[in-house]
Amino acid sequence: MKEFKESALVFKFSDQWEVYQLDNEADYRNKICKQIPETRSIDFIGFNEKENLLLFVEVKSFRGYGNRINIQRLTGKHDDLTIEVAQKVRDSLATIMGGARNSTHLPDTWKKYVEHLNRNGNLKVIAWVELDTTTETRLQRAKANMATRQKELRSRLTWLTSNVRILNTQNYDNEVEGMEVSPECL
Repeated sequence: MKEFKESALVFKFSDQWEVYQLDNEADYRNKICKQIPETRSIDFIGFNEKENLLLFVEVKSFRGYGNRINIQRLTGKHDDLTIEVAQKVRDSLATIMGGARNSTHLPDTWKKYVEHLNRNGNLKVIAWVELDTTTETRLQRAKANMATRQKELRSRLTWLTSNVRILNTQNYDNEVEGMEVSPECL
């Protein structure tokens, strides 16, 4: 099991997964970010050859941050979260493409991912959005809002994939084989 901590969550991937925290990889940090400082990446990229699946995961935690700006980000009224995630997916693809051409660290990995995409292999994008949901009413509103955000994110990524989900610990039902998510024990 590979284990990664992000935003007070623990992401565990079984051995069938090859997983990287993309923003920690040298090809991202030392190459593309130094040339284009505004570049951003998703949190995790994973490949499961058995399942023929390339997985992009972006994690956002809004627990304890119920201020007006974050609420507006979740509703699309201010600095829309779906735009941010879609841009991170776009920039992550640039990292993979650049890595396939010029990597000094993971060239075979990035080439494998590009070949997978060129073969129209499965690509899934997950925005993992943790919310404060202290009452049942707030939880119901959050679920309805996340369904709307998911449709919006899917529409922003139709150029790449329609396999797009917004998940969190409240609604995750182990739909990605070999991926477990739990709150970090402090």
